[in-house]
Amino acid sequence: MDAKREPYEELFILFSQKVEKYLKISIVVLAVGLLLMQLLLQHPVARFRLTRVEKLEGVKAEPAVWSGKIDLSFCIEGQGVV
Repeated sequence: MDAKREPYEELFILFSQKVEKYLKISIVVLAVGLLLMQLLLQHPVARFRLTRVEKLEGVKAEPAVWSGKIDLSFCIEGQGVV
């Protein structure tokens, strides 16, 4: 420890080292968790249980109600599709 440093500087260095340690651990844990989840999503049964979209695949949506009229009032003659 350097004698020129103020006591609050020493405390800040100790604090920042602890925070850095926990940040590194958190990053590793999150990366491992992400890797595990991606591996789980490769398995069909696990993917079916973990995602909502997998259950909806192949299900037809209800048809939209259409009046049969198309509003082309935004088209200017010669520039739009009429």
